[in-house]
Amino acid sequence: MEASKGCITKATLQASRHNVKKTLYGPSVMSLKWVVSFLPIRVVPRAILVPFARVALLYYKEESIMRYKILEILEKNSKATPKQIAGMLGLNESMVAEEIISMENERIILQYGAIINWEKASNKDMVIALIDVKVTPQRDVGFDQLAAKIYKYPEVREIFLMSGSYDFSVQVVGKNLKEIADFVGKKLAIIDGVQSTTTHFVLKKYKVAHVILEDDEKDRRQVITP
Repeated sequence: MEASKGCITKATLQASRHNVKKTLYGPSVMSLKWVVSFLPIRVVPRAILVPFARVALLYYKEESIMRYKILEILEKNSKATPKQIAGMLGLNESMVAEEIISMENERIILQYGAIINWEKASNKDMVIALIDVKVTPQRDVGFDQLAAKIYKYPEVREIFLMSGSYDFSVQVVGKNLKEIADFVGKKLAIIDGVQSTTTHFVLKKYKVAHVILEDDEKDRRQVITP
């Protein structure tokens, strides 16, 4: 019996399942929009819609897991190529490449960079400070507008909204202690809404973004003999 116009046939459902499986493991990646494009404008019978929705949900979950694994690899090694990632995860190279491009366009992947041990790279002085900032949030905009006023300065490397006794944690880089002090006193403290600041200077880095900076990673704790 011929299917009515606008309804999903059993053959179409089977074809869509095949294409979803092909999407997960084949040479190309298609978005969830492609999957739901089979849905007609009219109301779809429950017997057809439910299994179809399960297929779409399976695709969504598989894609999320795949993305997470790709991101984990790139976070630890931004030089990893789609071919290398595909080999590690048992996926198709072109599929991995397309997922990476999609995540770049969606601003999930913001930037690729290197973790540098500046103490070895240069003889120039560099001081890093972590500044606790307590503020009064502004009506209607909350903390966002104050954060924008702070992160616009080039000295600011990172800024986080925190829970606890202070509101922002700001990482600042300068050439020396005086440069950090000038930033706090002449730029940060005078921002309308900033109540107080507490500055902590970084003496040494041991681990950054999963990377141990020490040459010898063995336990160097002094052995105490009786």
